[in-house]
Amino acid sequence: MSDKKRADFLEKISSGAEGFDDITAGGLPLRRTTLLMGGPECGKTVFALQMLVSDATRHHTPGIFVAFEEDARRVTVNAETCGWEMRGLEQKNRLDFVNTCMRSDVVKSGAFDITGMLAALEAKSQEMSANLIVFNAIDVLLNLLDHPGAGCSERYRLHEWLTRHELTGIVTTKIEADTPATAQRYGFMPFMADCAALLNQRVTDRVAVGSMRARKYCR
Repeated sequence: MSDKKRADFLEKISSGAEGFDDITAGGLPLRRTTLLMGGPECGKTVFALQMLVSDATRHHTPGIFVAFEEDARRVTVNAETCGWEMRGLEQKNRLDFVNTCMRSDVVKSGAFDITGMLAALEAKSQEMSANLIVFNAIDVLLNLLDHPGAGCSERYRLHEWLTRHELTGIVTTKIEADTPATAQRYGFMPFMADCAALLNQRVTDRVAVGSMRARKYCR
């Protein structure tokens, strides 16, 4: 195969979930943004953490988890119930958990954007040589903004930042189960991501059944 043809292929990074890697022919797009959508308790955070742990463990690839909703330390404790050695990976500087929970009165007290947060994350990613970063529950931050247009602006700012620094980004957001993804308040998000996956959980005969569907994928 010629070098030109090889260059035409999209590089992938393993998600750590074999089934998902199979249907996407290798995992998530490298140095691009993936959006995980779904209702509460459908596995968005677990999927994102699994990818961080998998790459930190198998490939020694450092990653950062940015928490907008649940305290990052609680996320760490909960993740260890899955058998993942989170503290060990932190001590080896392969994982870092960042709390960015913000009060609504702080966000609405004046002009607000995520420039300062991104500057701090840029310094952290350079310090760790991190290639993978998760923004968990971005909808929590966007919902604090008064105007939907402001949320759109900040989402574009985040996407541009990830692209400029060639980071592999995973962004999770909650959606209403009975409403099409594109009809949600932030339905524009899938159009800004290179990969968009919809996670779902339903109860059938008193058994919880989870599913994941790739709604958009750049091959």
